Amino acid sequence: LLIWTSRRLAETEGELARRTAEVNRLAMVAQRTTNGVLIMDPARRIVWSNDGFTRLTGFELSDIAGRLPRE
Repeated sequence: LLIWTSRRLAETEGELARRTAEVNRLAMVAQRTTNGVLIMDPARRIVWSNDGFTRLTGFELSDIAGRLPRE
């Protein structure tokens, strides 16, 4: 049981490292693209926007955070 648990823990840590790397890559793309990007929570409230969104719309994150996109 100890060997199985150790192996499973190592597999889980490896998967976490892979997913973390993927999230970091996607975050870098969202930050650096000239396209507008919004990230919303499960209730569809805006929680993040990139500089491209601000450049295209004139809205800073402080103007739109917590709002629905249609607002």
